[in-house]
Amino acid sequence: MVRSLGVPSPKWLELPKTIGVQSHVDVRTLVAAGEAGGPGLRHRSPVVAGAVAIDLAFARLVGDDPSVSLFLCAIMFVAWASGTGPALLATALAILALGYFVLPPTYSFAPELKEIPRLAFFVIAALLVVALGAAQRRAAAALRVVRDEQQGTVRELQALNETLRAENTERKQAEERTRRAEQELQLTIDTILVLAARYRPDGFMDFRNQTWRTYTGLSQDNVEGHRWGGALHPDDLPMVERAWREHIATGEPFELEQRLRRADGEYRWHWVRRVPLRDEKGEVIKWYGVALDIDDRKRVEDALRQSEADLAKARHEFQLIIDTVPVLILRHRADGVIDYVNQVGRTYSGLLTTTWTRRTSIITHPDDVPRLEEAWDSALATGEPFETEQRLRRADGEYRWFATRRVPLRSDEGDVIAWYGATYDIEDRKRAENAWRGSEAQLAEARRELQLTIDSIPVMVSTFEPDGTRAFVNRTWQNYTGHSEREATGKGVDTSAYYHPDDVERFANAWRVAQENGEMLSVDVRTRRADGIYRWYTMRRAPQRDEKGNIVKWYSVGVDVEDQKVAENALRRSEAQLTKAEKDLRRTLDLIPTLAWRARADGYAEYLNKRWLDYTGLSQEQALGWEWQAAVHPDDRPALHYAWLRMLETGIPDEVEARMRRLDGVYRWFLFRAEPLRDEAGVVVAWYGTNTDIEDRKQAESALRRSEAYALEAQELSATGSFAWEIATGAYFWSDQAYQILGFDRSVKPRVSLVIERVHPEDRAILVRELERSRQGARNHDYELRLLMPDGKIKYLHVIALRVKYESGKEEIIGALMDVTEARKSQETLHAAQAALAHASRVATLGEISASIAHEVNQPLAAIVANGQACLRFLSRETPDLEDVRGAVEWIVKDGNRAGEVIRRVRGLLKKADTEKTPLDINELVNEVAVLLRRELAVQEVTPQLYLAPAVPPIIADRVQLQQVIMNLVMNGAEAMQVVTGRPHRLAIRTYQDETHRVVVAVEDSGPGIASEHADRLFDPFFSTKPGGLGMGLSICRSIVEAHGGRLWSSANAGVGATFQFALPPHQGSTA
Repeated sequence: MVRSLGVPSPKWLELPKTIGVQSHVDVRTLVAAGEAGGPGLRHRSPVVAGAVAIDLAFARLVGDDPSVSLFLCAIMFVAWASGTGPALLATALAILALGYFVLPPTYSFAPELKEIPRLAFFVIAALLVVALGAAQRRAAAALRVVRDEQQGTVRELQALNETLRAENTERKQAEERTRRAEQELQLTIDTILVLAARYRPDGFMDFRNQTWRTYTGLSQDNVEGHRWGGALHPDDLPMVERAWREHIATGEPFELEQRLRRADGEYRWHWVRRVPLRDEKGEVIKWYGVALDIDDRKRVEDALRQSEADLAKARHEFQLIIDTVPVLILRHRADGVIDYVNQVGRTYSGLLTTTWTRRTSIITHPDDVPRLEEAWDSALATGEPFETEQRLRRADGEYRWFATRRVPLRSDEGDVIAWYGATYDIEDRKRAENAWRGSEAQLAEARRELQLTIDSIPVMVSTFEPDGTRAFVNRTWQNYTGHSEREATGKGVDTSAYYHPDDVERFANAWRVAQENGEMLSVDVRTRRADGIYRWYTMRRAPQRDEKGNIVKWYSVGVDVEDQKVAENALRRSEAQLTKAEKDLRRTLDLIPTLAWRARADGYAEYLNKRWLDYTGLSQEQALGWEWQAAVHPDDRPALHYAWLRMLETGIPDEVEARMRRLDGVYRWFLFRAEPLRDEAGVVVAWYGTNTDIEDRKQAESALRRSEAYALEAQELSATGSFAWEIATGAYFWSDQAYQILGFDRSVKPRVSLVIERVHPEDRAILVRELERSRQGARNHDYELRLLMPDGKIKYLHVIALRVKYESGKEEIIGALMDVTEARKSQETLHAAQAALAHASRVATLGEISASIAHEVNQPLAAIVANGQACLRFLSRETPDLEDVRGAVEWIVKDGNRAGEVIRRVRGLLKKADTEKTPLDINELVNEVAVLLRRELAVQEVTPQLYLAPAVPPIIADRVQLQQVIMNLVMNGAEAMQVVTGRPHRLAIRTYQDETHRVVVAVEDSGPGIASEHADRLFDPFFSTKPGGLGMGLSICRSIVEAHGGRLWSSANAGVGATFQFALPPHQGSTA
């Protein structure tokens, strides 16, 4: 049966040829691809190639078309790749394709028997290829298993090889590390700061490190074996060797402290430890030892022991401080319970520490306890510092306000471990605060009364704008001038009508200069009263400035000084009287019959009286300092000079005899006697002395040596008695003159008890002391006594005695009694003259400042008048305001007391009384003087400035005398500035305490300063640089200051002017 499948296209007709032509190329290409492919294709390529070769051979054998081989080849590939089923399907499809497309007749299908072999061949070839493929796949699978096992073995061998290689490398590295470690260990042992050594079991040293060799300076050979003991301190060697032998025998570790000698020879303490190295059997095979330098530790331990002692002392001192500070100091535990109270707290409360065991003080006021406990609980919870105020009960039951502060003490971890608190008394501050709050209400009332006060005071008050326009005048101004405030204020007001025509231009110029310079104005000008009378007024205008220094207003006061002008005229009249008084005083000093002098603490003679100068013929300038020795006999100068230096060094009074040259050249014997003047601290501040003519006594002594008769006659002539005392027998001898001086009858037997009874009770201790000195072997005696005679008179005796030892061994005290009553009277006359001179100087100073005193008295009196008038107004109301009246009366009392205080100070300066030294506040004295001189300084256009140190301790002094000194220095400074023009007259008064704790008052002016030729003579008596000056002021000031144990000096300022200052010792009872 033939089936037509249609006519193919020309391209399909050419397909068999194309396939047949390309068949050989495709097979080769397939084989080549199999060789280049993976393992599967490589194994399958031979099979496929064989199949293709069989197919081609079969094709030639049966004479088929070559295209059949291509279909056969496709069947074999399908069989090879996919198995039996796909191979049979491919065979069927190949037969159909060949029959229809390739074999004639083409495009028809007519199977024939001759095609059966081809079909069988195709089937057989497919099955054969399937069988071969399955076998090949089984072989490939087995091959893969073997290959996998081989690869695993190879990997294991490679891993083993890597392990062996790593172990070999690690072994080499370990050997290298061991070698380096040995080198580093040797280097470490040689570089450590510890002395290291190794010993054999018998103690033989076989190794020591470099530190050991360097420290000891011993080489390897010097210490090998048992010769290392040379490095030990000789005192330690026996002990070390004994201990070493014992430990070698016992095998126990070895420790001790010993001294090793360093290479420079110094021994230092070392701590030595040696331990044994044992084998498996416990036998010692080596000893290893180290020596650690502990010398510094030893020193530290010694220092620590000392510091512990110091710490104990410091703790004791700290406890004393804690118990003496005026503060209650408490300590609380971390829970707030009190466990310590200082002595001040115990004293204040009257309770022991054991009773303070609560969290809050048991002496706290009950009303304060809740508030205090709440705040204290909060502080304990937060750990923050605690501050509060509370009332605490004193031992007497009184409650006082205290401020309390407590702060925590924390551990290193920040935990509170204790609380420390301080509580101090603020009762006075509380009262002051309450008083201040009460005063605020009074302040408003005071402001209301201020205007009334300004209108009531007897002073003309006015204010000006910065441009000089008058803006306000008080009631006093209006009443005095007769002009209302509206007429006197505002621009365009002619002020020249208020002042004297001769003063208008001067006052206007001064006012213009003050405005240009912005400085205070103070001018005396005659002001016209409403009735046409002119009176002198001091017009003072001062600027008020804002924070930037700009003038915002001028304040002016006018004070009536008419009475002061009158007083100045009276003062000029009193100056003539003062001059006459000073002349009389000079004559008094010249009449003193004693050679008297005064020297500084260093021995520098600074004053010799006229009697001394007249006797020697020297001037004051020629004798000052040490030049007075020119009047002493050359042979006596060394001994006198030595004795004077000894007195200066020891501060002990003494007497020396020397010859002095009289004006006519004759030398006479004099007794030089010096007494120190000491301050309250016992420090010598000056020396006072007299030179008593003892020429007669010396002649009497000479006559005594020649004969007793001459001695008796000399005693009678010189009013000197003699006495003798045999120490062994106690027998006494008095000369006739001694009887006469002592006031005993010649029939009375001399006894020392009679003399003791006759001596003034206050001087008996001196006589008893000198008698005791005689019994103890003193050779010389020189002292003074007062005798209280039966008629009540006082005699002054100068006693001189000498111990004489004869060849027989007998000792005797021979002495002389000299009646020096007249000399003492001369000294008292000198002191009285000095006091009179000081009083006269005070009177003169008060005369100079009488106007200022009148002003200081007028001010409170004017205030009294104003308050009195206010009282009348208050009482004249329909309902009198008694509170206002009471206030006005209180002000009257205060102003009256203030005026009385001024008068009291003036009376104190005028009073001629004995010196009375009491504790004084130097700042208070300066303020008092400033008040007294305020008006006088204003007249002289001097601006005083006070710089008073607040913590200056009190001094011991006479108030009146120190006021005189300060007043004199201030007035001198003010007068010195009167010749200066072109710069302000400023006077500064300062108080402070210098580095030696002395209280210093300094008066600094801006005057012309001190001329160099006058600097050394400023304090000389009767020397003055002022025309008409007496030259006694500064001399008196220096005498007063030195009498108080102080020093007065002057110095030139760095700029202009000079400074006069004095220093006084503080009161011993005060603390600086």
